[in-house]
Order: sequence, then C-alpha cells, then structure tokens
Amino acid sequence: MSISISQVKGIGPSTEEALADAGITSVESLVAYTLQQLTTLPGFGEIRAGKVIEHARQLLADASISENESDTESSSVEKNAAKENKENRLEKKAGKKGKKAKKKKEKEKKIKEKGKKSKSVKKKDKKKAKKKGSK
Repeated sequence: MSISISQVKGIGPSTEEALADAGITSVESLVAYTLQQLTTLPGFGEIRAGKVIEHARQLLADASISENESDTESSSVEKNAAKENKENRLEKKAGKKGKKAKKKKEKEKKIKEKGKKSKSVKKKDKKKAKKKGSK
C-alpha cells in the first residue's frame, strides 16, 4: 500500500516535484526522513517540515487502521460463509443418512407384507435346517 505524496497537507504540485527530485515519492518515504533531513530541501523550514511529517504519519496511521478494519470485516465474512457452508454440508449428510434409513425401513416393511423372508432370515433358516438334518 503506497499513499501518494500529494495527499499530504502542505504538498502542492511544485513541492511534490522537489520531493520527487530528492527521491521522496510516497508518504512512506517521506515519513522515513527526519526533520533535519527534510529542512535541507528547498522550501522546507523547521515548522513546515514538522507539519508535513506529522500529517504524513497521521495519513499512514489512518490507512493502517482502515486496512485492519477491512481485513477484520472480510475475515468475519469469510468465517461466517465457512460456517454456513459447513452447516449446509452437515444437513445434507444427515438428510442422506435419513433417506437411507427410511428406504431400508420401507424395504423391510414390504418384505413383511409379502411374507417373504430377508436374506439374513433365509441364512438362519438354512443353518437351522442343516443342524436338524445332521442330528
């Protein structure tokens, strides 16, 4: 994130050019300068240099705060979306399990109505028949 030097109070187009000639092209690079270093540039006395540096620091602080707020907002939005997604998956999964169980019960009910025996009952009957036949 780079804030334009022109956003600093007290920096107009001609001052912006003078700062650019000195290698200062962003608020971040301006804040890196000390008061003494800035006063060596044309058009900067101690008072003006102090005010410009102070305002540049304030711009950076404000930008940092708003960046953190937007990170927090997007982070909470992402967390809520993930939570809803997880809940939807769990509901879907529970629905599938419920459908399977329901189908199984319906199948068992049909078998009982028809008088048919399920596979497991047939196997048990065969075992019983073998035991009786071997006696």
